[in-house]
Amino acid sequence: MAILARARHPNIVRCYGGCLQPPQVFLVEELLVCSLHDFIYHPHGDHSLLKLLGLARDVAMGLAYLHPTILHRDLKPSNILIDMNGRAKIADFGLARYKLRTHLSTHSLEAGTTPYLPPEVFDQRVKHLTDRSDVYSLGM
Repeated sequence: MAILARARHPNIVRCYGGCLQPPQVFLVEELLVCSLHDFIYHPHGDHSLLKLLGLARDVAMGLAYLHPTILHRDLKPSNILIDMNGRAKIADFGLARYKLRTHLSTHSLEAGTTPYLPPEVFDQRVKHLTDRSDVYSLGM
């Protein structure tokens, strides 16, 4: 929650607060319409090339804001939400880490969702994730 609470960007989901003391674990975030996954698979949505490129740009802008200090590590369509104005926002910072803490453990698969993971997660020689990992996930 600490990473999300400090993030202030039009393409990052706004967190208003929350509680991390069990059994009261919750976040209070801005209300958003749907996920990118739902938008893409909705048969009546605006799927024009211009709209899809705009959504991709939104996510890229959010990543550009995060990447000086933060890696998301779980970028995928269900973690990108769409607001009432049709703007994409990066959400779900549960696996996000500050760059100084991105060492790959022996449990590398904890760093995201398998179909969106970059190849370096599976390479035993790679010890740290970089911005490129999130960019790869965006492209997937």
